[in-house]
Amino acid sequence: MAAPWIPVLDDHAMNGWLQRLLHRGDPESPLCFYDTISHDWIRLTPGQHIALIGVSGSGKSNLIADLLVNLSPHIDDGTALVYGIDLKGGIELDRFGGCLADLATTLDETVTLLERLNQQLDQRMRILRAAHKTSIRVSRDTPMILVVVDEAAELTGGIDKQTKQQQERIRVLLDRLLRLGRACKFTIQLASQDPRKESMPLRDRCPTRIALRLNSIEETKMLLGDSAVQAGAAPWLIGPRQPGTGYIYDAERNRAIRFHGQQVPDDVIKNLRDTHPTRIGTTHDGQCGTTDDTDDKDKNATSTA
Repeated sequence: MAAPWIPVLDDHAMNGWLQRLLHRGDPESPLCFYDTISHDWIRLTPGQHIALIGVSGSGKSNLIADLLVNLSPHIDDGTALVYGIDLKGGIELDRFGGCLADLATTLDETVTLLERLNQQLDQRMRILRAAHKTSIRVSRDTPMILVVVDEAAELTGGIDKQTKQQQERIRVLLDRLLRLGRACKFTIQLASQDPRKESMPLRDRCPTRIALRLNSIEETKMLLGDSAVQAGAAPWLIGPRQPGTGYIYDAERNRAIRFHGQQVPDDVIKNLRDTHPTRIGTTHDGQCGTTDDTDDKDKNATSTA
């Protein structure tokens, strides 16, 4: 199989590319990736959990890489933590090295990680209760937490009793983070090849839906809804030679946004790994958290900068 094509850029072009890649944008919306169709940033609202769906080879791994590279300045200044769950032996997420505070690659590790994250959630809810507030303010004491689940379908479909019990425990723990995490600045991203509820039972907890190449119009309606198809979303028509192309549906404006994510070179990921060689492990918030004075204003799940 031929190696994926990576553009060869001169120094000037590479400098411009890196400026785009490392653009931090609105500090309230650090989750973003670059769209080469509009030549603009697509921003995802923290707390609006994300379902990223596309067949094998559609560009899920590259889009995740773009999000993490753009989030890295916030990781460096202590205002963001990223945790990973990758039951394909860590093949996809281990390449980010210490950018991930912790990485689970087995069901046992996943249960342990989610239990610790639920403890962090409980601690943040105690902070809110004590302060009589309804939303945590992101700070070094209470950083934004992004949990990336690669191939979420691996969390379902167990055959033996023990595996089924572990998967059900994972479902309960993950569902709690999805239901209660927004005010406490948790964002969950579930990536999968299959949008069906059998493979993604927690799909409906994710208001932000990103469709890369899908198999059919039926799968598109499952993920984005009938209105998105009527608005022009057609991910089943994306060709196999168009990895990174996809759609996001903006329900508020009834607009299907077609995008094409930029290719993140291996050297950029290697540099990210080299500058973050050690994982910090699961950490607990400080005793003195910070809270927003008012509840978060309603924001669109997706917007363009």
